[in-house]
Amino acid sequence: MRIALLIPCHNAARFLPELFEGVRAQTVPFDEIICYDDASQDDTSAVAEGLGARVLKGSVNEGAAFARNRLIEACTCEWAHFHDADDLIDARFVENLSMFARREASPVLCSMRVVEREGRREVALTRFTALGESADQAAWLIENTAYAIIGLYPLDLLRRSGGFDERLRGNEDPDFHIRLAFAGAHFQICEDALVTNLTRSDSFSSRNWQRCFEDRLKCLLTYAERRLTQPQELALGRDAVRIAYEFYCFGLYQEMDTALALARARGVREVASSQAGVRLLSRLLGPRLFFRLRKFARKERG
Repeated sequence: MRIALLIPCHNAARFLPELFEGVRAQTVPFDEIICYDDASQDDTSAVAEGLGARVLKGSVNEGAAFARNRLIEACTCEWAHFHDADDLIDARFVENLSMFARREASPVLCSMRVVEREGRREVALTRFTALGESADQAAWLIENTAYAIIGLYPLDLLRRSGGFDERLRGNEDPDFHIRLAFAGAHFQICEDALVTNLTRSDSFSSRNWQRCFEDRLKCLLTYAERRLTQPQELALGRDAVRIAYEFYCFGLYQEMDTALALARARGVREVASSQAGVRLLSRLLGPRLFFRLRKFARKERG
């Protein structure tokens, strides 16, 4: 089996050398490395070529979903791993995940560390054990976020599924995994933390939170048109309430109402929480008043 490393890049010249330290350190090397330069305004292409990658160039910035789909088209291996240019990869990535891939021809997801780029303070360790144990993986993925950098994917599955939705500039990674699950993919889980997401204030998601939530709502509305299982319906409703609160905080009340209507249609009228009191209070007060109290409480604390 041959494994490719596919890297969408935009103005990534300053990040690529650190990523390639992990790439070069792989105990089992990647068989192919391709970068897609999404109309960068720096030396991304030259740096990537200097590091040994094959480079595809775009003349117009189209976004990560478009870039990943061009990489899928260019890939010649049986398996593919997507990695963002500004994140890191553990030296054991290929070795550890290829063991799962040999056992079963289905996607493999590993754990992920979340670290602040400035200061390198670890803020989270995200595991996907619960996804592996879930009887309805699509329902789990609707309520939880899975990024493309955590996975190793059969290339034929990527092509059959249509890859990433190029209409999305935000939320394209979670949507990609949800659609794979809807298509019948079963995700294998590796507990090892083999990738590191380096957060930074000038990333696309950090600068475009509103667009990310708007794209999330578009995806939920699309899923609602499908014939869903009961767990998927409930998961969709709970996630709709969650993003309704974000729209409330942005002052996007029309989008909030759309999300809340989506939740009500699935019988969800409360905020998903491990605290019974929070769930009861949100149901008794109704979403709007509860959102107001919640926002006020957070403002008082911070």
